[in-house]
Amino acid sequence: MTKTIGIYIHIPFCLKKCLYCDFHSVSLRSYRPLKEYCRALKQDIKISTAEARGYSVKSIYFGGGTPSLLEPEELAGLVRVINERFYIMDDAEKTLEVNPATVNTFNLKAYRRLGINRISLGVQAFDDKYLRLLGRLHTSKDVFLTIKLLRKSGFKNISIDLMYALPEQALASWEKDIDTTVSLGVEHVSFYDLTVEKGTPFYRMRNKLKQPNQDEQARMYKGGCAKLKKAGYVHYEISSFAKKGRESRHNCIYWLNEEYMGVGSGAYSYINGTRFGKDNNLKRYMDEAAQCRISRFNAEELRGVRRYKETLMLNLRILRGFSIKEVQQRLGSPLPALMKDRLVQLVSEGLVLNKGDCYRLSSRGILLYDVVAGVILE
Repeated sequence: MTKTIGIYIHIPFCLKKCLYCDFHSVSLRSYRPLKEYCRALKQDIKISTAEARGYSVKSIYFGGGTPSLLEPEELAGLVRVINERFYIMDDAEKTLEVNPATVNTFNLKAYRRLGINRISLGVQAFDDKYLRLLGRLHTSKDVFLTIKLLRKSGFKNISIDLMYALPEQALASWEKDIDTTVSLGVEHVSFYDLTVEKGTPFYRMRNKLKQPNQDEQARMYKGGCAKLKKAGYVHYEISSFAKKGRESRHNCIYWLNEEYMGVGSGAYSYINGTRFGKDNNLKRYMDEAAQCRISRFNAEELRGVRRYKETLMLNLRILRGFSIKEVQQRLGSPLPALMKDRLVQLVSEGLVLNKGDCYRLSSRGILLYDVVAGVILE
């Protein structure tokens, strides 16, 4: 059986870091470090070839940060090295994250010619008031123009990311965002509640941020789900909706706990049962790459019960759930008794539904997924 893998390439640069963002990213003050970083990425790809020898690549994902800051020639250089070093499946999904504040027709057409066949658009909101509050640089008009340009450039698979539970956001405002999204006819939608993380400007402002309470957030989530499903989107993962056949193949690799290779500063890989990261210090990462070395950080083997815990926890994010037989075949070992007990507990608490050897989240379990994950991982 052919082994498959997804490749994630991290571009940590942004024009400006958003107030809520806790991802590994830095503000870009000049294009010089971006060019130097691309050289380091090429070296990282070459070094990583040995780790993924014998794998077929089924997805490539340029994430960030803001990958759409890459000039076409920089992206072309990365794509060329990947194509030289790996076998890319004919139907591979190739995604580029795009910030609506960074696009132009020339670049978009060039990205398409380079084989990018899916765009993930960081919209977050359609109300300019909330975009300013979040520290975003684009406006709602920029989003409409970007989607128009993407279609003209030949992109037939566009995903939009939205956020809800924003400070002082009402249900009607959120539902208007969903209606606008539906009207745009994009193929995929993901939405997430605003989580205020430590180390972000929002965390320092947390006592002044008046977010909707938990009941209001639940109504927002349910309302968004209902509208998207009514519009013909399949609710296939807790936060993800797709038109038929347009599910995110790359993200499904994570949710199925399959293997992936991370390239770039702060990127993580999971190959041959071992998960490990790359240095999130940009200078050290680039200095090492210049010496033809890339160090592993936080390497850990996922075996036995630990591997089962993470697999079941992630698999439950996919709303169709999983079958024990399927998971056992994939992991090559029987379900540990401890994990069976945890599933029985979740079923008894009404958080997970069970039919035969199949398990999936209940509607209550979807809203309380953090509780479900905690039970599985404890």
